[in-house]
Amino acid sequence: MALADDPALVERFARSEAQAFGGDRFQITDDGIWVPTPLAVIDEALAALADMNFWTDTMTCLDAGMGDGRIVAALALRGPGVRALGLETHPGLHALALANLRDLPPRWSVHKGSFLELASYAALDAPIAGVDVVLHYPDGGEQALARLFAAHGRPGARLVYLTPELRLRIEGVTHECTHRVTGGFHLHLFRVGA
Repeated sequence: MALADDPALVERFARSEAQAFGGDRFQITDDGIWVPTPLAVIDEALAALADMNFWTDTMTCLDAGMGDGRIVAALALRGPGVRALGLETHPGLHALALANLRDLPPRWSVHKGSFLELASYAALDAPIAGVDVVLHYPDGGEQALARLFAAHGRPGARLVYLTPELRLRIEGVTHECTHRVTGGFHLHLFRVGA
């Protein structure tokens, strides 16, 4: 099921945008900025990954800097084999994510912490080496995130960056592909230790 197909989730995320921003178009966090990715972009990006035979029967996926939880929600809706995790340092956004995810199937967990600090991963339901996929909006922490996973993540783990940027260069990981998504966004896929 796509996020945009669930009217309750669409309304919930629209409310959380208004609540998080208070008139601004972004929220500054300790790890960067949060700008809400449109639900249609998230749905299309995850569908594009499905078209690439990306998803497996069992995957642990992390939204690094999850904001209000919209990508965690989309991942939780992928099916029973996908475990969706989220890390967010901003207390208000973390609280919004918890509220937004409350009625979803219990395949998700979110934690307050920095995706740039190894200690934050100890609170997750999976160690950093157990994460198969990391999703992130590049806002300044993308290189540090890649270095962290190159040093401590499992070989073969994937980093997925969803951004308006057509070109994205990330050091220490292997670029696999770039895919154009609706709304001027691009999906950049990298592999750790390959």
